[in-house]
Amino acid sequence: ALQDEQAIATHSRDPKGAAAWQRQVEAKRKLAIELKTKAMNAAVAAYGVDISNLTSFKYDPDATDGESGITEESNRGVFIGDSAFSSPGWLASSIAHESEAHVNLQSMRGRNYDGQQGRALSEVEAYHYELTNAKRFGLSKDEQDAIRRNRAHYLGYLDKDTLARRNAGDYSMPKGREED
Repeated sequence: ALQDEQAIATHSRDPKGAAAWQRQVEAKRKLAIELKTKAMNAAVAAYGVDISNLTSFKYDPDATDGESGITEESNRGVFIGDSAFSSPGWLASSIAHESEAHVNLQSMRGRNYDGQQGRALSEVEAYHYELTNAKRFGLSKDEQDAIRRNRAHYLGYLDKDTLARRNAGDYSMPKGREED
């Protein structure tokens, strides 16, 4: 960070240098996006992740810290953030969480929930899906533990009735409760 501040201070005194420095920064950013997009596509191919129902599939350099992926359920777009790139298996599992769970299992079956209960239930199902596929993705014990912690976080939001349905393997919200 100090090095970046020094570079900014140096280049701000020299407009031509500042413009050249800014072009270098932008070129590196574009290259990083290209390389991460290639890594995403390689993970899809290597691990057989089904992205056939997605309308868009992109790397998001501006994803919030800690977000491996984001699904836009209304249009079935998936954006993958930096947190997904910690290992090839974690990347593939993160993509599958968004595409195979949120899109294929949920959105394509009309299970897009806006309420807190429904959103939490959807996340619980997606994390359960990742754990069920941990061997497929070669996830380490630490990676599986992280998924369990994420799932437990969302389990904490479920009321007694929703938790009982989930424990019985039912990840749908009953008629009239879709917005809960």
